[in-house]
Amino acid sequence: MLSTSKAIRHFCLLALLLGNFIQSLSLEAKKENKHFSNLKATFIVNTLNYIRWHDKDLPLRQKHVEFLIVGDDKNNLAARLAYLIHSTEFKIKNFQLRVRQVSSLKEAQDQIGIDGKKVVLLLDSELSAWKKHNYPNIPGTLIMGESSKYLRKGLVLTFRKENNRLKLGVNLKKADAMNLQISSKLLALNRVVINESVH
Repeated sequence: MLSTSKAIRHFCLLALLLGNFIQSLSLEAKKENKHFSNLKATFIVNTLNYIRWHDKDLPLRQKHVEFLIVGDDKNNLAARLAYLIHSTEFKIKNFQLRVRQVSSLKEAQDQIGIDGKKVVLLLDSELSAWKKHNYPNIPGTLIMGESSKYLRKGLVLTFRKENNRLKLGVNLKKADAMNLQISSKLLALNRVVINESVH
């Protein structure tokens, strides 16, 4: 049987090893989250390349279109998207795309679709606040959901993770209602799931 002092030493050693193990797991999780966020940002920008807006649905008096990232951006997705869009010189027609982070749907709701705020990514933190009727009836407004949690929530696009791969859900009826054209090249990709019946 262990003496009290030896038992305390063993307990302290075990606590130290356990602490190091948990810290190691935490660092691995952060590394994985960072990697996945980079992957998601790249996937989103690539997806936007396959969407077409009509001239009449874009702002007349501005030289840019705004991309609102709405919600608690704990994985710094807005910064990653801004970097990619800037470095690739991505444009919608001749309009620069500018990323702006908005902390909540409540703050963003009255802005969506107006004055060039045509592209919106809803982060998972806003899931409970989002209702289908929140989607403004303004042609050319693209609203996307960060994850599959937004499936059947009336959005044009939803991103999802399946077997460590990103996939894209597309609601063609909603895209058509918003006067957005989605390239057949995007729809032909095996990472795309078409949900035509979702309004």
